[in-house]
Amino acid sequence: MQNQKTQKSLVAKVLVLFAAVALMFVGVQVFADDPLDLSTLKCDTPLELTANDASDAEKVVTQWKVQNTSLDKKVTKDSVKVQVINNQVKVTPVDASTTSALKGEKLLDLVGVCELNKLTLGTDKKLTLTVKDDKVDAKAGLKALREAGAKVPATVTENDLTFTVGKGDDANKVTVKAVDGKTTVSGQVTFEFNVVQKPWYKTVWFLTLVAVVVVSAVAGGVFFFVKKNKKNK
Repeated sequence: MQNQKTQKSLVAKVLVLFAAVALMFVGVQVFADDPLDLSTLKCDTPLELTANDASDAEKVVTQWKVQNTSLDKKVTKDSVKVQVINNQVKVTPVDASTTSALKGEKLLDLVGVCELNKLTLGTDKKLTLTVKDDKVDAKAGLKALREAGAKVPATVTENDLTFTVGKGDDANKVTVKAVDGKTTVSGQVTFEFNVVQKPWYKTVWFLTLVAVVVVSAVAGGVFFFVKKNKKNK
């Protein structure tokens, strides 16, 4: 009789254990992460990538994170693949199986060609440039454009633009023009500009004054030294 009770108790414990394991398994399945749907992820502004760069998954993910700083960590250069279609890039999971952490697809816009004639500046409406021999360095000019509020995408580099200073009545204007054959930028635009003012300590008169003072000090020192030596003799 005692053995039967012991056996029943043991069977009951085993059943309870199996039930607990089953519930744990079901719980894990229920609360397991659902695949992340790429189509639900945000990217409010176009990616600043050329079509060539957009064919690189790492560059796409990196730029996407710039546009969407809260991009899910599941989206990496290894978890997605990319395909450039016209002026967009399609992002899809590398793993398309049912156990994949990602699903769906996302079409991201690319900035495309920067049309110079559509550029506008900020509140000042003028560029601040350094002009040397009636020329403006393209790298400095591009930097000045962006600092003045012109929305020039990162796809445009100093090698894509020329800056030409006007003559006569237009001497305070500069024409920004796309280099022929470039695919990232087109057209041209003209802006007024202010010349960068040198700090007072870099002006010619100040440097001349410093030079005169230094020369005078050296000459005075030499004269005093020579005079002292003569007295000692």
